[in-house]
Amino acid sequence: MKHLNRAFSSLSVTVALGVALSSLIPAFAQSTSQSTNLVAPQTRITQTTNEQNLVRLSGNTSPLVKIGSDLGVATDSFPLNHLQLVLKRSDVQEAALEQLLKDQQHVGSPSYHQWLTPQSFGETYGVSAQDLSTVTAWLSGHGFSVEKVSNSHMVITFSGTQQQLRSAFHTEIHHYSLHGQTYFANTTDPMLPAALSPVIAGFSTLSNYGPKPLHTSPQLMKHMASGEWQKTAIKPQAESNMVQKVRPDFTINTGTNNAYLVAPSDFATIYNVNPLWSQGIDGTGQTIAIVAASDVNPADVDAFRSAFGLPAKKLNYFYIDENPGLTADSTESEAALDVEWSGAMERMPPSMWSYPRMAHFLLLNMRLITTSPLFLALAGASVSLISVSPVIST
Repeated sequence: MKHLNRAFSSLSVTVALGVALSSLIPAFAQSTSQSTNLVAPQTRITQTTNEQNLVRLSGNTSPLVKIGSDLGVATDSFPLNHLQLVLKRSDVQEAALEQLLKDQQHVGSPSYHQWLTPQSFGETYGVSAQDLSTVTAWLSGHGFSVEKVSNSHMVITFSGTQQQLRSAFHTEIHHYSLHGQTYFANTTDPMLPAALSPVIAGFSTLSNYGPKPLHTSPQLMKHMASGEWQKTAIKPQAESNMVQKVRPDFTINTGTNNAYLVAPSDFATIYNVNPLWSQGIDGTGQTIAIVAASDVNPADVDAFRSAFGLPAKKLNYFYIDENPGLTADSTESEAALDVEWSGAMERMPPSMWSYPRMAHFLLLNMRLITTSPLFLALAGASVSLISVSPVIST
């Protein structure tokens, strides 16, 4: 589990954000220089693959198995498309990478702001070419269709069936029911030959059950003298008096009470963005990345920007693998909200938008170290990205 968590935490942003910026901002690739921390990957698969000597990939079973109702095993022909096998670095590589990340932010270091191209990253901090060849050959030998290896050399994407999964990884897919929805997931942790285990951390997911939006009711917060924000308990009458003092322009009656909504200009006032706008700091020429698991309806974004007097946007669509379409659950509305509000603080149109497909492990494990463009230069895995323009760039 230690290696799996480490692989996910280090891989999450490196794989995700690079799709946007490695194609959008070639200057990152052009600024590459030699680093004092480069360590060539060593071949770590040194034994012959023995299908009888297996190890378990712990932590690779969805919680759905415990909380859902088992509807039975999937058919042998049940398709498993675009599975992602997550690899892991050696301890030496991991230590070198951690040092590089520090050095890239240290002004006095020779590696300060010396970013790596996706290819350079993979050739240094990814799994060796020989080990990649061994793993992909093993997958192909079990009938899987290997689609690609990420530029980071840390993810192998492949497709197959339930029968092939059972034969190679010794687990099987069942259908489950939870809260009126039907999902699928593997029933046990997968297993594979011990000879391959030095370079394999696990799967990004073997289930279509993923994270859900965590909506909460609005809370009254008080800014304490210590600088911290704390929840404040108030009596209903006091809350009513407080609401009377603040009259937002956008108020909706839900039938039982009023919903006081925050518009982009309210946000700018609350967070003191107006002085930045007056200085011309309006997002021009800047980009950020957003992970999404659904496409969005451009008309929704148009309506949002028109309603609040924002400039028209420019949408350029990029799909990794197939177009996910507009999902039927709340995922689409969450994606639309992310797109709309990430561009709400700008006064110039977004520079680019890109949409591919779901990436559960990124949503679960992403640590957004956006101050290091090393993370912004590593592309390859199937992820969902939307890039828009922020007000301030770090």
